[in-house]
Parts: sequence; C-alpha cells; structure tokens
Amino acid sequence: MTRRLLRFAFAALLVPAAALAGKPETPAAAKKAEPAPPAPAAKGYRVGPGDVLDVDVSQEPKLSGTFTVSEAGTVELELLGAVEVSGKTPEEIDELLTGKLKLYFKAPTVRLKVAEFHSQKAYVLGAVAKPGAYVLEGEASLLDVILEAGGTTAQSLGRLVLIRAEGADGTGGTAMSVELDKLLAGGVTGPGNAPVANGDVVFVPQSDLGLAGAGGVVDPSGGASVTVVGEVTKPGVFRLEPGATALAAGLAAGGVTKYAAPNRAKVIRAKANGRDVFSLELGDILKHGEKSKDIALEPGDMVIVPARLF
Repeated sequence: MTRRLLRFAFAALLVPAAALAGKPETPAAAKKAEPAPPAPAAKGYRVGPGDVLDVDVSQEPKLSGTFTVSEAGTVELELLGAVEVSGKTPEEIDELLTGKLKLYFKAPTVRLKVAEFHSQKAYVLGAVAKPGAYVLEGEASLLDVILEAGGTTAQSLGRLVLIRAEGADGTGGTAMSVELDKLLAGGVTGPGNAPVANGDVVFVPQSDLGLAGAGGVVDPSGGASVTVVGEVTKPGVFRLEPGATALAAGLAAGGVTKYAAPNRAKVIRAKANGRDVFSLELGDILKHGEKSKDIALEPGDMVIVPARLF
C-alpha cells in the first residue's frame, strides 16, 4: 500500500462498516488467502520462516530457483547447503549469497527477491470492518493496517490501542493509546501514526466494552468473549464460557502453530485505570499438563501467543 493511496483513503476510516456477525468469529486474514506475486520486498522487510525467496544466480540455473525459508530460518541451496537467512533483509541475503558463491565462482551475480510474504504479521481487532491477521510486506504504520482492515465501525470509541510484541531483547509488551481523530488529523507523517511491527496487536475498543485499554470485545449476541491472537491456527474472538481458562481459549483458536513460543504467551486484562499483564507458560500446560499454570479468563481478556525468536 502506497503512502499516496493513504492520503486519499483517510475518509474511509471514519465510514461505519457492518457490525460483526452474531456468532463468535475467526477474523479473516488479509493477503493470506492468495500468495503475493513475486515482487521486490518493501523497505525494511526482514525475511522469516515461511517466506518464499526467488534466487537467480546469473548463468547458473542449477543454483537458481524458488526456496521456502525453513522453521529453522534457513534455505537449502546447491553447493552452499543450509544458509541462515531469517532476520535479514533481501539485500543482506543477496550480499551473503554472493560472498559464499565467490568460493566457487570468480564473479557471481545474485538477484534475490521475496516471492511470497508469510512471516511478518500484525493483528487488527475490535471495532474494525475486517478484523484479522495482516501480512506486513515492509514498513507499516497504524494508518496502513487500519485502512487494510477496512476502517473503524460505528461501535468504535474513537481510539486505538497498539500493543507491542515482545522482542528478542525482552523489550516490548507495552501498550499505547492513540485518539483516532488526532491520528487522522496528523496524517501519514503525524506523530500519532506509529510504526507497526511483526506480532503487534492493534485493538479498537467498541462502545459496548466498558473497559479502558487493551482487551477483547463483547460478542454482539450478548455474551462475553475473549480474543486470541498471535501464533495460533485460528486467531479470533471467542465466546467466554463459565470457568474457561487460557488453555481452553488456545484450543478454541485451533492450538498453537509450529512457529509459536507458547511459554512466552501472555494474558492482557483491561482495567478502569490501566491493564494487567499475566505471563502464561502455555507450552508447559499443553505438553506436560501443568494445570496449575493455567489462568482463568475474564470477559474482555486477550491471549497473545508470540512467535519463536530465530
């Protein structure tokens, strides 16, 4: 999505969209149903597991081809074997491969691009037209992802909550609130248009949620619900049954994916004066049955399962 397009699309963010359906819903994912056509990666994109790379080594067809980044963050190439590429930009990978091939060829020429984007995702939930997981193809901002999600609905309280994913250095896991009118007034270059990174959650509280901060949404049919996002099979909003726990919510979301770091999961609970964040060792609960580590959920809770750090 180009910045020029965004300038002409701000109004769409304020147009009320259809309310969520009456049943608990699994958000649809944008750009995930169909693979993206081969194209140069946007500025700032870092390759990760599941991405598909198109490698062209000049005059060496045996070394050229399409390669999927493995769970370990590597691609398997002729002559070179497993090459670690996760966390690197396409330009850095290009340079890395060129350097390695110089051991075999005098002046190798490598052209590399991301053919399919899969590894970097942000989650847009709450009072938006199309809540779900959105693939990031480079640098993205709040306006980018809100526009991709079809704008806010009539139930929006007029603010956003950006929940940062936890980084490899232990940073992240913080939340910031942004007023929608100030975000739109500032535009693309405004101070409120914060960058959105892999694993971040953008939540738009709605009018029937009497909580301030980051939490789930109340199901339109009248029942309380919780939200499950991150590395789960079916991220979405689910009805909260009496006595339900974080484990039950994770199972309702289809369980964790192969890229998940379940022992770094968190439960976020909104309060009138802020929020509580609880560490959740979901992996120990799933694999070893350590039920004492499970957490009883309350209406509006959000369960976040982060990706593994490669």
